[in-house]
Amino acid sequence: MEEERSEYIVWTAYFDSTIPRRLGRKVPLSEAVKNPSIKEILRACKELGLECEAEYEPRYPRTWYMHRGRVRVKFDGPKSKLLHLLGRKIVELRASRSGTSI
Repeated sequence: MEEERSEYIVWTAYFDSTIPRRLGRKVPLSEAVKNPSIKEILRACKELGLECEAEYEPRYPRTWYMHRGRVRVKFDGPKSKLLHLLGRKIVELRASRSGTSI
Protein backbone atom coordinates (compact mmCIF):
# COMPACT_ATOMS: atom_id res chain seq x y z
CA MET A 1 0.00 0.00 0.00
CA GLU A 2 1.31 3.44 -0.97
CA GLU A 3 1.73 6.09 1.74
CA GLU A 4 -0.21 9.29 1.17
CA ARG A 5 1.79 12.49 0.93
CA SER A 6 1.06 15.45 3.15
CA GLU A 7 -0.61 18.45 1.55
CA TYR A 8 0.73 21.86 2.53
CA ILE A 9 -0.52 25.37 1.88
CA VAL A 10 2.20 27.62 0.46
CA TRP A 11 1.51 31.36 0.39
CA THR A 12 3.41 33.82 -1.80
CA ALA A 13 4.23 35.84 1.34
CA TYR A 14 6.49 33.02 2.52
CA PHE A 15 9.01 33.96 -0.21
CA ASP A 16 8.65 37.77 -0.29
CA SER A 17 11.92 39.49 0.54
CA THR A 18 10.14 42.81 1.13
CA ILE A 19 8.37 41.62 4.29
CA PRO A 20 9.95 40.65 7.61
CA ARG A 21 9.56 37.25 9.21
CA ARG A 22 7.11 38.65 11.77
CA LEU A 23 4.69 39.39 8.91
CA GLY A 24 4.98 35.96 7.37
CA ARG A 25 8.20 35.40 5.43
CA LYS A 26 9.25 31.82 6.19
CA VAL A 27 12.56 31.53 4.33
CA PRO A 28 15.85 33.40 4.78
CA LEU A 29 16.50 36.39 2.52
CA SER A 30 18.92 34.27 0.46
CA GLU A 31 15.92 32.12 -0.57
CA ALA A 32 13.44 34.99 -1.00
CA VAL A 33 12.59 37.26 -3.93
CA LYS A 34 10.78 40.56 -4.33
CA ASN A 35 7.05 40.15 -5.04
CA PRO A 36 6.91 36.41 -5.78
CA SER A 37 4.00 35.19 -7.89
CA ILE A 38 1.84 32.09 -7.85
CA LYS A 39 3.13 31.29 -11.35
CA GLU A 40 6.70 31.20 -10.01
CA ILE A 41 5.71 28.85 -7.20
CA LEU A 42 3.84 26.60 -9.65
CA ARG A 43 6.83 26.52 -12.01
CA ALA A 44 9.19 25.71 -9.14
CA CYS A 45 6.88 22.88 -8.03
CA LYS A 46 6.73 21.46 -11.55
CA GLU A 47 10.51 21.62 -11.96
CA LEU A 48 10.89 19.80 -8.63
CA GLY A 49 8.33 17.17 -9.72
CA LEU A 50 5.77 18.09 -7.06
CA GLU A 51 2.02 17.82 -7.44
CA CYS A 52 0.42 21.23 -6.90
CA GLU A 53 -2.75 23.25 -7.38
CA ALA A 54 -3.16 27.04 -7.39
CA GLU A 55 -5.86 29.02 -5.61
CA TYR A 56 -5.89 32.65 -6.74
CA GLU A 57 -8.49 34.31 -4.51
CA PRO A 58 -7.50 33.62 -0.86
CA ARG A 59 -5.52 36.37 0.86
CA TYR A 60 -2.69 35.79 3.32
CA PRO A 61 -4.12 36.85 6.70
CA ARG A 62 -1.14 38.83 8.01
CA THR A 63 -0.69 40.84 4.82
CA TRP A 64 -4.16 40.58 3.28
CA TYR A 65 -3.72 43.99 1.66
CA MET A 66 -0.77 42.89 -0.49
CA HIS A 67 -0.62 39.09 -0.86
CA ARG A 68 -3.25 37.19 -2.77
CA GLY A 69 -3.17 33.53 -3.72
CA ARG A 70 -1.76 30.30 -2.44
CA VAL A 71 -0.63 26.93 -3.74
CA ARG A 72 -1.54 23.50 -2.35
CA VAL A 73 1.50 21.23 -2.62
CA LYS A 74 1.76 17.50 -1.93
CA PHE A 75 5.13 16.73 -0.37
CA ASP A 76 6.56 13.82 1.57
CA GLY A 77 8.48 15.50 4.37
CA PRO A 78 8.39 18.50 6.67
CA LYS A 79 6.97 21.80 5.45
CA SER A 80 10.19 23.64 6.32
CA LYS A 81 12.14 21.45 3.90
CA LEU A 82 9.54 22.07 1.19
CA LEU A 83 9.77 25.84 1.68
CA HIS A 84 13.58 25.83 1.46
CA LEU A 85 13.47 23.73 -1.73
CA LEU A 86 10.90 26.04 -3.32
CA GLY A 87 12.72 29.19 -2.21
CA ARG A 88 16.02 28.08 -3.72
CA LYS A 89 14.28 27.02 -6.94
CA ILE A 90 12.43 30.35 -7.28
CA VAL A 91 15.69 32.28 -6.78
CA GLU A 92 17.33 30.04 -9.39
CA LEU A 93 14.47 30.58 -11.86
CA ARG A 94 14.60 34.35 -11.40
CA ALA A 95 18.38 34.36 -11.89
CA SER A 96 18.15 32.31 -15.09
CA ARG A 97 15.31 34.51 -16.40
CA SER A 98 17.30 37.71 -15.83
CA GLY A 99 20.47 36.17 -17.26
CA THR A 100 22.58 36.56 -14.11
CA SER A 101 24.37 33.82 -12.26
CA ILE A 102 23.79 32.98 -8.62
